[in-house]
Amino acid sequence: MAWSAGASAGASLPGSGRVLVCSNGRGVDGHQAAQVLVGIWLGQNRRDPGGCVLPAWGPSADADSCGDTEQATGSRAQGDGMLTGIVIDALDVTCMDRFWLDATRGLTGGLQLRFVPTAKPKAALKNRLHLDLAGGPDWEAEVARLLTLGATRVDIGQGDVPWDVLADPEGNEFCVLRPGHPGVLADSGLVAICLDVAQEDRYEQCALWQSQTDWQVVESHNWGVRLRRRPTSTVSLVMGPPAAPKAARNRLRLEVTHRDREPGEFLDAGGNEFHVTW
Repeated sequence: MAWSAGASAGASLPGSGRVLVCSNGRGVDGHQAAQVLVGIWLGQNRRDPGGCVLPAWGPSADADSCGDTEQATGSRAQGDGMLTGIVIDALDVTCMDRFWLDATRGLTGGLQLRFVPTAKPKAALKNRLHLDLAGGPDWEAEVARLLTLGATRVDIGQGDVPWDVLADPEGNEFCVLRPGHPGVLADSGLVAICLDVAQEDRYEQCALWQSQTDWQVVESHNWGVRLRRRPTSTVSLVMGPPAAPKAARNRLRLEVTHRDREPGEFLDAGGNEFHVTW
């Protein structure tokens, strides 16, 4: 079944004026689309007794798709999807592009940060998708450097945590992680893309995003799951609760490349927009 963005009857995509349609022309909402995509994908893969999808890699010290109790092995047919970047709405595309190039030092694990113009400033609500940077051994100096570049400190209710929460020049939250933070495999640059996922959507979202990105689960805990392209890839996709309220189109959105799907904008199981390109 082929999915595309079209203009026939169905559920509209927030802020896009488009709907999800399948090959028979019937419109569906993002939750239904995710259910179908997940159903197709899981039909070609096996799960362990705990219900987790087994990664394609062999035994690995950090590849445990079901928590802390068991090493996971397995194989699956590789999908055509690949995570290629993050799309970010920007009031000033040039300014934002320059800030993030300097902030990441150009180290993004091969992912593209693509900025698209918008006339709407960021809403007061916390973004559902945010980026994590590595602070490195001299993390205090790195935070100071980012502040000099135009970042600001923000309070989103994080309390006393062992990382720093900042915002870019247009108010998009991001974190600077300190040495020893779980899952950090580099001393600088982008190290994680974090997507809010409601607890009730956790399994469905994990399965969907494995299919869409061709990344595999390397950690699964109460706080959520972590996916990587390979066990040693420096950038991970982290998903977990709680999901921030959603009042409008997400300002940051994942972008994937698919050879066999029409390009467009789609919704995942949590109602988050994402882009498909060829």
